[in-house]
Amino acid sequence: MHHWTDAENIAVLVLTKHYGKVGWEEDPLARILLSAHGIKKGSIRMAIQNFLHLMGKPGGLSKSSKRQKQAFLDYGQLSLEDLRSRADQELAQN
Repeated sequence: MHHWTDAENIAVLVLTKHYGKVGWEEDPLARILLSAHGIKKGSIRMAIQNFLHLMGKPGGLSKSSKRQKQAFLDYGQLSLEDLRSRADQELAQN
């Protein structure tokens, strides 16, 4: 089981807002999470579904972690552009 960092949660929030459930695999942030952070596709898929639930969108899972909920509260209102910039900054520091 992967223990998600705040930076990783912000990156998945970007993927969720931009793509939803489909098409996220080729995004540069997804590639960083998959390669440099060693997160499996299934884990990213589940995290996306957790954020979809927090957004009130269909197809979400209701089992989001405290960290995911906090990331959504802290960053969910940002525009996609600002959120992606924040994710890039956070991942660069890790």
